[in-house]
Amino acid sequence: MITKTIKVSGKGQIAIPPKTIKVSGKGQIAIPQTIRDKAGIKKGDELIIFESNGKILIEKVQKVSEKIKDDFKDLVKFSEQSLEDVWGNKADDVWNSYLSKKMIGPRH
Repeated sequence: MITKTIKVSGKGQIAIPPKTIKVSGKGQIAIPQTIRDKAGIKKGDELIIFESNGKILIEKVQKVSEKIKDDFKDLVKFSEQSLEDVWGNKADDVWNSYLSKKMIGPRH
C-alpha cells in the first residue's frame, strides 16, 4: 500500500493512505466519508480551498477563522500596549473612553 508521510505539528510524522477520487464535469469532487469523519466535516459545513504550487488544501472555514483570531491576539495585545505607552496618563479622556468601551463592549 502506498502512503504519504507528513509532519504534523506536535504529533511527529504520520502516514496517510491516499484516496483516489474523480472530478465531475462541473469540477466537483466528493470527499470520502473516512476523511470527512477524521476532519469533522458535516453536511452544510462551509469549506475554504487553497492552492499552492499545484497542491490543494481544504479546511473548514471555522478552523481558519479560529486560526486568524489566534494570530491576531498578539497584535491586539501589542496595539493596546502601544496605546497605553502613548496615552500613559490614565486621566486622559481618550484612553479612559477606549477602556470603558473595551470593558463594557458595544451597546446595541
